[in-house]
Amino acid sequence: MKDYYCIILLLLISITYSCTNNSQPVAPKTSTTEPINSGVTKGKVTFTEKPPVDVFEANLMTGHIPTWAKNANIYEVNIRHYTPEGTISAFKEHLPRLDKMGVDIILLMPIFPISQINKQGKLGNPYSISDYTTVNNEIGSLGDLRELVRAIHNSGMKIILDFPMGQTGWDHLWLREHPDFYVNSKVKGKTDVATLNFANKEMRKVLVDEMLHWIQREKIDGFRMYNADSAPTDFWEYATYELKSARLDIFLQADSTNPILRNSKSFHANNGSKLYELLNKISKREIGPKNIVKWYKSNQKTYKEGWPIQYTSNHDINISQGSTNEIMGPAHKTLAALAYTIDGMPLIQGGQEEPLTHQLKSFEKDDIGFEHFKEATWYSRILEVKHSNQALWNGDFGGPVEFLQVDNQILSYKREKNGATVFCVFNLSDKPATYKMDRNINRLNEITTRRVINFYKGADLNLQPWSFRIYSTI
Repeated sequence: MKDYYCIILLLLISITYSCTNNSQPVAPKTSTTEPINSGVTKGKVTFTEKPPVDVFEANLMTGHIPTWAKNANIYEVNIRHYTPEGTISAFKEHLPRLDKMGVDIILLMPIFPISQINKQGKLGNPYSISDYTTVNNEIGSLGDLRELVRAIHNSGMKIILDFPMGQTGWDHLWLREHPDFYVNSKVKGKTDVATLNFANKEMRKVLVDEMLHWIQREKIDGFRMYNADSAPTDFWEYATYELKSARLDIFLQADSTNPILRNSKSFHANNGSKLYELLNKISKREIGPKNIVKWYKSNQKTYKEGWPIQYTSNHDINISQGSTNEIMGPAHKTLAALAYTIDGMPLIQGGQEEPLTHQLKSFEKDDIGFEHFKEATWYSRILEVKHSNQALWNGDFGGPVEFLQVDNQILSYKREKNGATVFCVFNLSDKPATYKMDRNINRLNEITTRRVINFYKGADLNLQPWSFRIYSTI
């Protein structure tokens, strides 16, 4: 009989041990102060093990997306062009005004050391790197970056890195120690990059380990994966699982329009290049408002998860095409308001708040030339309503777009979510246009003038060429 009870006891111990080891993973251990930013609330919490349940849940994902990103925006920074000094420390001095403007996420273009073999121009191609784990000493030190990360977090903002995928420069250590990590490990022609071999499982693991280095050791909050299509989708399933397992609250953007990368929940966001192309054509009067409706309906069918990053410029566009003033002319501000209020997360290229009026050089030292910040207040008011009005929040956190009057000039829509409403009207033409009110709407706040307005059915809303109105209930 004693043997029988012993067997029962051993079985109970075994079951208890099995349940314990199959529990959900906990947050990674840390002894530092981690910023918590949920919506527009900014604050901190300190923990050394798994934090208390309420704090832990604040960092959990809704679905697969970190909740702090629900109404966030991105501000893109090219360190070497941002200031006359072109350094991390010089950029850090701009953080207080960016925080005041309403910026949530700082996206740093590649900060890694640049390969010298076949280097392009005096400064080289920032996507031709020689080391994934440290900082280009021409823009600062790892210590400078740590101070920047600390300052960003103390301001309640987040920081993500632009991470070059699918390639390195020719003097990367891997080419000497692991030539099998590459499709071709010998320099050919004038190209400044060597192509990585994703058929090599060891290379995949090492590459992911170097991503983990940044989010675990250096407290980076996520990545924009440059040239994401250079890696197969099964790599991204593996890589993003490892990254999210290490930290639940990171944000991942794919430099891609491949629906699989969002629909598989590997990435939270992807490029909004399709909308940008439409906006560019509208500014030249090649297409009209109805094309926006077609794009939105198609986009909703194609993508089931996450959201696009919407913009009117970024570093690629500026370097290859010019500034927004040069490309879109007087249409720019109206098209930016459209991009930031329709489906997706807003991205502002560093300098647009000045505004940046010239084309920056690719591989040479250049300077935005900050002086007046003439458009900072305009961007601030757009971002303010994005934060406060839930109808405008990103993806499923916000409300769907319901189109109203759409013709050859006018594009109008409303978005609603949990009692919050935003009503947007755009004249997407170079001639005056009229919007006919089809309902009574009381006490709407016009976001740029901050006037409270009542609308009555049948009333006319007259809009000048390339003008807009955004009305919010909050």
